[in-house]
Amino acid sequence: MPHLLLALPLVALLLFFVMPWQTALIIYIPILLIFGFLYWKALSAMHMKPLAGEESMLNQRAVVDFIEDGRLKVRCRGEIFDADGPAGLAVGQQVVVTGTRGLRLQVRPLGKSALGKPATPPGP
Repeated sequence: MPHLLLALPLVALLLFFVMPWQTALIIYIPILLIFGFLYWKALSAMHMKPLAGEESMLNQRAVVDFIEDGRLKVRCRGEIFDADGPAGLAVGQQVVVTGTRGLRLQVRPLGKSALGKPATPPGP
């Protein structure tokens, strides 16, 4: 049903066959402007970054909350998650989420690249 609304500006062109062109134009221009705005909003919504789900967790900062029996717990966006990361992480250390495996986050220390080298900021 919503797809039928996308065709409304094309259907509105029929006004030009049943009305004088001046009257049809006065009616057609607002229809075209309204639906042009709605199409623009729909397209911009499709290009937004994910707000929920696994994809939204990638590249988010987290803090090591505690390490219990060798199991790592991190706090990301106010929630505590189980995590897998390199050995040597300390409580309070900032990490970056690099992936997910189920409900377990894959993390690396903040400031290190995926290769374990210090991350260099992009140059000009």
